[in-house]
Amino acid sequence: MSEHLPHEMTEEQYRRLPENIAREIEVVHGHVIVCESPVPEHNRVARRLASAMEQLPSTEPCIRAETDIDVVLWRVPKFTFRRPDVTVYRCLSERGAKPEASDALIVVEVSSPSTAAEDLLDKKAQYARVGIPLYLVVSLDTKYEIEEVREFRLDAYAGSTACTGCTEKASSSWSTLSSEKSASPTWSADEGRGDRSWWMSAPGR
Repeated sequence: MSEHLPHEMTEEQYRRLPENIAREIEVVHGHVIVCESPVPEHNRVARRLASAMEQLPSTEPCIRAETDIDVVLWRVPKFTFRRPDVTVYRCLSERGAKPEASDALIVVEVSSPSTAAEDLLDKKAQYARVGIPLYLVVSLDTKYEIEEVREFRLDAYAGSTACTGCTEKASSSWSTLSSEKSASPTWSADEGRGDRSWWMSAPGR
């Protein structure tokens, strides 16, 4: 059904879509992006990560961790939302409400070889632009085994979001992020192999 959708879409048009159609797409700069259907191993990693992350100690009074939930990044100049594989966000007072970028504390993409370029370029730039403090990319190999976890942190948060057990490399600021404005926030990057990172204990390799 998604092949019959318009190439561009407003937020109002998106909200009117049947749920089964809405679940197949994201909207970026007003353009409709059809998402590929993930394999069961991908979903299993995301589900277990979300469960583990919701149990982590937090300075926030209440947090939630959800898989595949819409996160509106911005509405101007054109509606843009992504659906990260895992989103950790501050609890919302309204029942049934979905988080926006300002509510998100951590976003995670479970990345396969076919989605790696988008996860490490476009999405990384977009999540940084809206100020999400921590972005994790969990890379799966061609056999859908966890190969690597990359951690990207906004420079402003680098002192308070250090991850226990990560394999540290020299942090570096990323001054140019994809095609986003040069004034966008930059990230510092830490990369760790899966067997040394705390979040990797959750998926049960």
